[in-house]
Order: sequence, then structure tokens, then C-alpha cells
Amino acid sequence: MKTEPEARRLDKWELFRMLAYVPHEAQRRVHESSAHTKVLACGARWGKSRCAVMELLVFALAPGPSRLAWIAAPRFEVVDKLLDLFVAQMSGGLAHRLVEVNRRPRRIVVRNLSGNEVRIEGRNTERVPSLLGESLDYMLVDEAGRVRDEAWEGALSQRLVERDGRAFVCGTPRNEGSWFHRLFARGQGEDPTVESWTGPTVDNPAIDPALVERERDRLSTAEFASEYLGQFVGPDGPLCLTCGGPHRGCRSSVILPLGEVLAHCDACGRPLGRDGQPLGVPTPRGLYVLTLTTDDVKPPEEG
Repeated sequence: MKTEPEARRLDKWELFRMLAYVPHEAQRRVHESSAHTKVLACGARWGKSRCAVMELLVFALAPGPSRLAWIAAPRFEVVDKLLDLFVAQMSGGLAHRLVEVNRRPRRIVVRNLSGNEVRIEGRNTERVPSLLGESLDYMLVDEAGRVRDEAWEGALSQRLVERDGRAFVCGTPRNEGSWFHRLFARGQGEDPTVESWTGPTVDNPAIDPALVERERDRLSTAEFASEYLGQFVGPDGPLCLTCGGPHRGCRSSVILPLGEVLAHCDACGRPLGRDGQPLGVPTPRGLYVLTLTTDDVKPPEEG
């Protein structure tokens, strides 16, 4: 019969075995780290969120006083997914330690191995006023590449100062120079409190490499590097395969108001999105551009 880890301590690996969680090798390296702040910038479907939730679970159950943690992301759909994953993991033998699961305010309360309550709350990083005021013991930030600099630097990071809170920051890497990239770089340097990892999607043994490779022709060089190779994209590279200039985050689709047509770049002739950025992905079969109008994108009918 599976039993909880001893109440005086928490053995992370014993807990993982009890919950039937078997991290792949790259995830295991993250779990083995004792860094105060962990930063995970990896390709899509690498297993970032699962890794992050398991670390949060270890924090929530560890013996100690009452504590407060946040799950923060730029969309409530992501917050809800992580909260649901957390509850699902607790249901695998630890359901008796769930004191409260309240979906509406996005709050979970767990009784740790010392018998004290640990509160976990969800926050949307786009609503900066909701990120002010609290002092935290732990913070999980997901989709960090889409979290604005002002949200992290002006609100989120400050919540950890008073209690010397720990953080787990994860997401698909995007532009160099962002707060996410700077924090990742700290973890690659000599700051002993921060450790960071990156890796391609295929680190996950459940992913078929052939399916990932098939995406290479569909996406721009920058998109593929970010989404599947786990690489931050610099402002001066990689080069655009069409005009030879700096790659500017080329996309393959655009949504236009009905009746509007695409403008084109005077220098290279490429179509431009509504933001003036080059649009289209060069492939062996030519330039791929998907154009949608607002008439193609309709909200679901009620009833």
C-alpha cells in the first residue's frame, strides 16, 4: 500500500513514486536542482507545465508553517489548467490533504506534512493591479515568454522579496532582451540562486521527432527555433530567407477586416501584416501565407 512520505521530512522522489510520476531525463535534472529560482525555457510539449506543477506540489506538502503561493500566467485558461493538474495529482493518494478547492476565486488550500495550511491562488498577469500587495513564499509563472516586462519587474518579482520566496518560471522562449530572457541568462551565469535550462521538444520521449520535423517547412526559421528548438530569437537573427535582412518574427497567417488587402514591402516585395511586419514563411514550394478575414473568424452561435 502506498503511503505518504514521513511527516518530519519530504522525500521528493518517494512522493513522485507514490504519485506514479516518472520524469523524463531532462525533467529529472530540473527536479534535482536546489536552486532558489528555477527557469525553464524549452520547446512546446517538452513537459514544462507538468514539471512546474510537481515542484509546486513538493513546496505545498513540505513540512513548515502556513504559506502562500501563486500560479501566474497571461491567460486564465493556463492558470485553470495548472490548478486542475495540481488537483489531479493530489487526487492520486493525497486527496485527504486538500482542504479547499474553490474554482471561482481560483484558490486551493492544502494541509502540509506539518498540519499547516498552504494556500495557492491563480493570477492573470495582464491584470497588473491584481498582482500588487501580497507577500509570497512561492510563485509559479507559466507562459513566461508572453508575460510583459512590467508585470514581472513592476509587480510579480516584488511579491517574493519580503519572504525570500522561491520561484519556478517556465515557458517557450521568445525574444531576446525580455525579462524572461534576462532571468534565463542569470541562470546560465554565476548567480548561485538561479538555475536555468533549455531544451528542444524532442527531449520529451513521448514526442515523435518526425512530427516535429514536419513543422519545419510550415514555420519560419524564428518560429521553429522558438516553438520546437527552445531558442530565444535575437533582433538581428536569424536572417530572413526571403529578403536576406534581419528576421523580424515572420508569421504565416494574418486576420484582416473584411475588404482590406495586404500591403507589400517596397524592399523585398513580401506581404506585410497589419503591424507592418513581414508576413509569410518561405518553403521549398514557395512563400506560404494564409490570409483570413474577419468574416472567416466568427464567435460561436448562442443557443
